[in-house]
Amino acid sequence: MLRLPFKGFFCLSLFSAGNSMAQSTPSQLNVKIQATTDSLYTVASLWGTTFIDAFNNTQHYDELTPIRSDMQEFLEHEIESYKKVPDVNGSVKLQNALVSLLEFEHNLVVNGFEPFEKLQPTATDKEVNDCRDKLKELSAKEKEYLSALNAERRAYTERNGIPLVPPLPPPPPVKPRVKKPDAAASSTSTQQKPPSKPQPVISAPVMKKVPGNKGDEKDKEDKEDKDEE
Repeated sequence: MLRLPFKGFFCLSLFSAGNSMAQSTPSQLNVKIQATTDSLYTVASLWGTTFIDAFNNTQHYDELTPIRSDMQEFLEHEIESYKKVPDVNGSVKLQNALVSLLEFEHNLVVNGFEPFEKLQPTATDKEVNDCRDKLKELSAKEKEYLSALNAERRAYTERNGIPLVPPLPPPPPVKPRVKKPDAAASSTSTQQKPPSKPQPVISAPVMKKVPGNKGDEKDKEDKEDKDEE
């Protein structure tokens, strides 16, 4: 499922974090902080969609475990990494605000997300709602930590004359949904052996008479009239 690539994604994030934050410019630090929060948002969104699918369809709440585990590992590594980053042209307050947010999210993941994994497929609505109410209670102050981080980022980028939001990478090229076969591919396909079983033909509709319809009856009457003459 979707969770499989995230293990590699977070391993890559952890590797790049440990090797890029030792010596950073203000711009590089800002880009890194943006990447950290974006990564956290992405995996949290994945957790949310997986929970909704489990609640509405599968009732397999244990599928949340690898996502939560990846998120917890990511947070623990990022917290330790940012604590070790030296001051980058007045970045101490910014780094402290980020670490505070990451520690808040780590507590949320451990105490708010993990209880969902213990739900059985036969869990009642009340049991699910109890987990949701606890998560809502734990996340009540999340907005305060986000606001504090945003305020520090804004002040830091203004002091250092860098954009608040790093420029986005160019979007990937759009690929067509259906690729029409070219002439070479068509000629090659005609040389292939026919399938052992008849295959459905997907093409433009072909008009043909159906035995027993009104058109056939009229043709038959016209033919009989001609035979009588």
